[in-house]
Amino acid sequence: MLADIRGIFDGRDVDRIPSAELAAALAEIETSPWGEWGKAGKPLSAAKLARLLGRFVIVPHTVRMGDKTPRGYERGAFLDAFERYLPATDAPFPPSPSFQSATTPQANTGAGSSNFAKCNTKVLFQHEKRAIANETRPCGVVALSDPTTGVETESGDL
Repeated sequence: MLADIRGIFDGRDVDRIPSAELAAALAEIETSPWGEWGKAGKPLSAAKLARLLGRFVIVPHTVRMGDKTPRGYERGAFLDAFERYLPATDAPFPPSPSFQSATTPQANTGAGSSNFAKCNTKVLFQHEKRAIANETRPCGVVALSDPTTGVETESGDL
């Protein structure tokens, strides 16, 4: 909804808009749900828009539009919500975290993948030994075991 509202403000190049006009503009967007809002399937009304925007602490108030003063919204009331929930307007798509990496991409040639199981045969933790070691410790103390030496140490009370 916020992206659609920002698009309406940007498309009309206005800094304020009456509530009824904003609701009607939202309902006209073909790819949005605002044209058939609620159980009745009617377009989004100004009152329902006000309830939805109330979640962002954006409330309609009297705005001057020429010689008229309808209830509506000013673009400035949306700036915090736009900044918090939408990407910057100069970036059409937000950067995807899945594509950000500190290493350069490497081709997967399959080399060495069959040797993986053979290389990682060292047991780092012995579950049974750790369970026995912990049976004699008080609840507030954790027994730690160095996997290379097998020496157990205790951490302080938790």
